[in-house]
Amino acid sequence: MFSFRILFRCAGSVLPGIFPYALFSGLFTWILRYFELIVAEQGGGLFYHPAPVQIFFLVVSLALAFHTSQAYNRYWEARTHLQTLGSKLLDVAYLTTSFDHIADAQQPEGFEEWRANFVHLMSLLHGVGVSYLYRRDVKLEIIGGYN
Repeated sequence: MFSFRILFRCAGSVLPGIFPYALFSGLFTWILRYFELIVAEQGGGLFYHPAPVQIFFLVVSLALAFHTSQAYNRYWEARTHLQTLGSKLLDVAYLTTSFDHIADAQQPEGFEEWRANFVHLMSLLHGVGVSYLYRRDVKLEIIGGYN
C-alpha cells in the first residue's frame, strides 16, 4: 500500500548526513549577514550578483539530472530482470506440464491435480521472489494447495 511516508523516510538518504554541515553553513552565513561582517570590497558583493548562484544551480541541476537518469536506468534494469524471472518460471511450468503429457497412454490417477499443484507452486515461487525484492516480511495468501 502506497503511503506518503515513503517521501520523508531517511533510510538510504544522504540528507541526515549532510544536514549538520548545511545547518552550520547556513547559520554562519546568516551571522555574517546579520552583523554586516561581509564587506563589499572583500567579496561581499558576490552575494548580490547572480553569477555565483547561476553556476551553483547549473552544477546542482546537472548532478540531479545525472542521478535521476542513473536511478531511472537502475529501475528499468531491475524491472527487466523481474520480467525475465517471471518469463523463465512460466517456461518451467509450461515445459514441465507439456512434456509430462503422455500422448498414447492413459493419464495416471491425479494427473490434472498434480499439474494444477505444479503451476500453483511456480506461481508461489514467483511471489516469494517478488516478496524478497520488496525486503519485507509479506504474508502471501495461499489459495488452496500447500502451506
